[in-house]
Amino acid sequence: MGRKLVAITLTKESQGEKWGFAITGGKDVGLTARVEKVNPFSPAGRAGLAHLDYLVKIGETEVFDLNHNDIVGLIKNSGDSLQIEVERAITEDDVVVPSFDMLYPKPKVGANMAEYIEDAMKTGIQGSCGMFTSLGKPRVKVKGANSSIGLFSEELSRN
Repeated sequence: MGRKLVAITLTKESQGEKWGFAITGGKDVGLTARVEKVNPFSPAGRAGLAHLDYLVKIGETEVFDLNHNDIVGLIKNSGDSLQIEVERAITEDDVVVPSFDMLYPKPKVGANMAEYIEDAMKTGIQGSCGMFTSLGKPRVKVKGANSSIGLFSEELSRN
């Protein structure tokens, strides 16, 4: 698993410009904080921030023990310049955090991953460690707590 730490400085070109990315995760939801939905024409895109970069630091503050809203607050209160340190896979085949496919490999018949994940949540996978739950809204059990699969904040790309 090849990965590297990358220090990135984002700078707004005009007052009121949005950073242009979203964050998912945080300690409160049991997910590693990661970058999503990078707008290529935003400060994030111009600086080289990438989709699926995993956050390590905002300024001098490590984010591993911060809740989602605390991470978003650090970013929003950073002024016109934002220092971010991220962990990034070196090649497309490298991973920073394992995916469903790595944890529960299954031959792919088609490209519809939603059906694959729903099936795994409903029926389980033979020989799996039982990390899926089929009760209520589809969720994945993470670190002893249930975390919604689709948690992220789009506030950063709108504000």
